[in-house]
Formats: sequence, C-alpha cells, structure tokens
Amino acid sequence: MTLSLLVVLLMVTAVFVLALFYPKADATRRTYGSDASFVESFSLATYKPMLRLASQMDRRFVAAAHSESLGACYRKIQRSLLREYLRDASRDFNRLYAIATAKLGPRGE
Repeated sequence: MTLSLLVVLLMVTAVFVLALFYPKADATRRTYGSDASFVESFSLATYKPMLRLASQMDRRFVAAAHSESLGACYRKIQRSLLREYLRDASRDFNRLYAIATAKLGPRGE
C-alpha cells in the first residue's frame, strides 16, 4: 500500500515537473518553414493524447486507489496539459486556414 502510494506520488510529481518546465506556447513557436512543409508534416495523430487527457478515468482510478485530493491534483495537471494541446491545435488550425484561404485567392475561387 505504501509503495503504491509512493509510486503514484512520484508519477504525479514527475507530471507536474514536466508541466512546469514544458515550454510555453508564446515562448517557443514551432517553425515549419514553408507552407508546403507545414502541410506535409501536419498529422492529426499529434493530438491523439488529448483524448486520454480529456478523459476522467485516470483521475477516478487515482482517487479510488489513494485519495480524492490526490485525484483532484492529478486532474488539475491533466487539464493543464490539455490546455497546451488545445493551444497547439488552435495554432495549427489557424495556420491551415490561412494556407487554404491564400490558395483560394482574393475572390474565394
């Protein structure tokens, strides 16, 4: 019991530290170079972890196995990481939209 609690606490701490030191969206922008290289390198698979972060199954497991407060802490970290993914998805969508409208031309043809 104590060992499993220690392992979960270490995991939560590791996720928190990664979230804390993860580069902020404004500080480091991903650069793809040209529009063609951006479109070629773009993949929806990049955002697949968002599905897991949006789920509350992990929080329920941690809360049931250990404590509700630890589950709440874990969920807070999940939400923070999900926000980062959403910022990246928004940035990529805006870039794809700008590329599409530029290809259409001024009259939308």
